[in-house]
Amino acid sequence: MPYKTILTVLPTPSAVAEIVPSAVSVAERFSGHMIGIHVKQLFEMYPGGAGAINIELYNRLRTDADRVAEETKAAFEAQTLAVADRTEWREVSAYQSSISAKLSDMALRSDLMILGAPRTEDQAVGIGQLHDLLIATGRPLLMLPKGSDDALPARRILLCWTPTREASRAAHNALGFLKEADLTTVLTIKRHASETEAEATEGHELARMLARHGVTSDVWHRKQDQPTVGAQIVKEAQTGGADLIVMGAFGHGRLHDLLFTDATREVMRTTNVPVLFSG
Repeated sequence: MPYKTILTVLPTPSAVAEIVPSAVSVAERFSGHMIGIHVKQLFEMYPGGAGAINIELYNRLRTDADRVAEETKAAFEAQTLAVADRTEWREVSAYQSSISAKLSDMALRSDLMILGAPRTEDQAVGIGQLHDLLIATGRPLLMLPKGSDDALPARRILLCWTPTREASRAAHNALGFLKEADLTTVLTIKRHASETEAEATEGHELARMLARHGVTSDVWHRKQDQPTVGAQIVKEAQTGGADLIVMGAFGHGRLHDLLFTDATREVMRTTNVPVLFSG
């Protein structure tokens, strides 16, 4: 799909340096418009109790938030000076509890979201919020781990496939990247020793569909030898030299993630390769 409106979440000046070059590259390749957004956190003073914030601390927090917002905007404008005609800066304010909702509202009007990996030290959007953003909007989200700013355009893509709505949406949302890649590997993972004929051939029909879009692909059918599906995906990306992972994001709740391993969140936490998620 073409990415004409690209929403880039920028919590700090260092995030601008890490994310904006790739975001600008995507915008230029698809003749799109890139919006940089900074969420300035709001704070409340409480009248008493252990969580109280006195006026001195409140003012200091507000001053720090204003300073970070100003520095982030300046870094964005400096980074995008040469492409100012296709970029835009926006700033919104929100309490910590409503950041996801604020971003979701904007993301619904975009074709692609680009964020830094949530384990980055200065990343304002945590794993839970990022996951909620994916599920709430249904928009594709390109997550860039720290140090991957020069990884795009992707030449070798790992497309994680299982016959589900989320995986199908991910494959279709990624067509813009897939058609430009040298090779797309369709990965299916077998979790059990028994294997049906359908499992053995799963992925080939998708590869034929992609070929009709001009995508060059092969199919890997791997037996799970890692403790979790997420770990298996990260291993296959490293083994195959992938510079982009494409996968569906599933809507498990946070309690589920505490009791079981969620592949979406695990890949978010552990990968060093950019990932295009679709919920």
